Amino acid sequence: MSTTEPLDHKESEETEEELAVSVLRYLASQVVDDADAINIKREISDDGKLHLTLQVADDDMGKVIGRKGRVAYSIRTIVRAAGAREGLDATVEIVER
Repeated sequence: MSTTEPLDHKESEETEEELAVSVLRYLASQVVDDADAINIKREISDDGKLHLTLQVADDDMGKVIGRKGRVAYSIRTIVRAAGAREGLDATVEIVER
């Protein structure tokens, strides 16, 4: 039987953020042609919310947004759920370069 040691609070917080970032990076990379151009910035607000900003190549913006914003909505929903699973309120903003 293996035992696990609890992470200290700081390490745990970084892991929670990393999950949301990893999920966002994975989803974006599955939609775009130029995965190397994916840039994700993260910011934690004073109230503890995680704000992620996604930038992709100009040619891939339409793919990330999708018809009537459906792909963007889906990406935001999945990342929000991944964050909630880790106790974070995560939001995603998709911006042009």
